[in-house]
This record gives sequence, structure tokens and C-alpha cells, in this order.
Amino acid sequence: MTATHTHSSMGSYEPSSLFQLGGVGRFRPAAREAIIAATSSALRRAVDTLTPVSVELGEGIVPDLIVSRGRAEPHVDARLTRLVFRHEQRKVAELSIFSAHPTLAPHKSRTLSGDYPGRYSRTLEEEGGVVLFLQGMVGNARATLPSQESDSPSRDALFATLLTHAARGIHPAPVPAEGLAYTRVQVKLPRPDASRLVPVGLHGVTENALCHLGPRQAEASRLSLGSVSLLFVPAEVTLPAGRLLEAAGGATRVISLTGDYIGYLDSPEHVRNRSGESQLQYFGPELLETFVRAAALTASSLESP
Repeated sequence: MTATHTHSSMGSYEPSSLFQLGGVGRFRPAAREAIIAATSSALRRAVDTLTPVSVELGEGIVPDLIVSRGRAEPHVDARLTRLVFRHEQRKVAELSIFSAHPTLAPHKSRTLSGDYPGRYSRTLEEEGGVVLFLQGMVGNARATLPSQESDSPSRDALFATLLTHAARGIHPAPVPAEGLAYTRVQVKLPRPDASRLVPVGLHGVTENALCHLGPRQAEASRLSLGSVSLLFVPAEVTLPAGRLLEAAGGATRVISLTGDYIGYLDSPEHVRNRSGESQLQYFGPELLETFVRAAALTASSLESP
């Protein structure tokens, strides 16, 4: 399960107390059942329409639509990646990967919104196929508009239009058909570290709560389509952390928010300095080391006979 993490979509689907307190909202069984039913239906339809495909990959840089969320880490991942699947000449599906937090939809609106990823996907789907929007090194990045457009009442729609225009300027090329492979690695999470999350007097109780309510293990996984390799991580990965993960796993892109949620994943330097997005990281600097090893294992397991 991979999320686009829009801040204006539905909540109340998670029974875990930690997630409810963290902002997902009070658990409602009907919300969870709706998500399960919709996902199951989509999977059944997908299985019923399986067909051979060829793979195409294209990538561009969109620096004007993404900006860092803080001064401590000024750089962001501005890549827009398109992974297109075709049956003969007909587009069947596409994975689009970008790294900006979708926080453009009006906050006070009571209408559920897919923010710019939803609008972007629906627009590209007019050309055929299903378009899934995935987020890369999203941890320290947010969507932004040109200054003259920043006060637009439909900021998410405008952003989606600009990003779609950028996507249409990327022309994916065929990827050599070298097979399909998937691997996953389970890791034991380090002890929670609340030293950056709450005042000193609350460190102990917060860490105990995280130990009791939070996950104790997690999973990194890898999907390889010929020469294209996607590394999936259950966290909001920042640029410095993502670069190390991509290097360790030899991955084309890191995909955040997959399979679970364990908070943010920043570089050990930011964690030790209490800077960057480490203020939102539930674990200490060893968390990245844990996933770097997992990324390397996903790569080595695919090379084994």
C-alpha cells in the first residue's frame, strides 16, 4: 500500500491510538471499510484485465514547482519521473513520481480533495490508462507556485495544470525488457527517541507511549522492471536521506509512504543537530543506517541466483 499523503483527503480509517492522536482523526469502522472495499475492487478489476506490457521511462526537472520546507536543508528533489506501461501502442497505466507535499487545497474546506495529485492523475488519464501518483523524497519538500500565482483561489488546480504541462514535455523511452523482480526486507526498528519531539520533562512518557503504541518492525521493498528500480520505504524520506538510500540500493527512485508509517526519515547529521525534518522523526540517527542496510539487502537479493 502506497499513499499520496494529501492533507485534504479522508481520515478516521486507522484504529491505532498513535495515528488517531497524530492527526488521522477518531477511528470510524465505516471509513476503514470504505477504503478496504475500494482497494479490493480496484485489485479485482486489475487482475481481470491483466495484459502484457512494455515499459517506458522518462524524467525531467521541475525546480519552479517545489521548494524546501526549512533553511536547514535548502535542497529538494525536483525530479518528475514518468514510468509508462503500454500494451502494443495503447497506454495501460503510468506511475508518476514527484516529491512535493500536497498541501495546496483549501484547509478550511469541508470537501474531501485529492489536492494536486488527484487533479494531475485525472487529467493525464484523459489520454488513456490509469495514472498513479507516488511521492519520492517528500520529507523536506512542499509544492509552490510562481509568485504571481501564489494567491490563486484554486492553487491545487493551477499547480496540477503546471505539473501536467511539465509531464507532457517528458517523452518516456523504452526500457530494455530484462524481467520483473520484487523483493522485501523486514527490519527491526530502533528504540523511539523523543528528545526532539517534546519538552525534556515529557521524554520518558512519550518514548514509553511510542514503544507501546508504535511499530516495532518495518519493511523496505524493491520493485525492478528491467533497468528501472523503485525502492519503497514506510516513512517520509528527506533529500539527504533519500540520496543515501538510492545509492545503497542502486535505485532509480525512492518512494515514500509505503507499507506502513513510521514518521520522518532524515539524515543522521540533522538528527544529531536537531535540525531539518528531524524534529518530526520518532527515532534516533540509527534509523537511516537501518534502512540503508535494508536497501543494500534488497539489491543483493536480486543479484543472488
